[in-house]
Amino acid sequence: MTDSQLCAVIDYERSQGIGIDDELSADRAKADAFYIGYATGVLAPPDVDGRSKVVSKQLMEVVEWAMPSLMRMFCADDDIIRFEPSCRGDEQVCK
Repeated sequence: MTDSQLCAVIDYERSQGIGIDDELSADRAKADAFYIGYATGVLAPPDVDGRSKVVSKQLMEVVEWAMPSLMRMFCADDDIIRFEPSCRGDEQVCK
């Protein structure tokens, strides 16, 4: 398989992926722009003389501040999932 054939296959599979060009992907792109603080689209400062060009990055700061606590809460235990036995004799199956 040549490089161009491989690229064509990859492009086709990518175009067939779920969420590639739907409303959800547009929402994700908008949320990403808000998170990072890109001064484009809705966040673009109005083109008015004398008005500030500052874009707030408070959303990213709050998420980044809360992330270590969330990671400790969800990743502290070695067991990702734990099954509790519902009746006698299920202990071995649950392990």
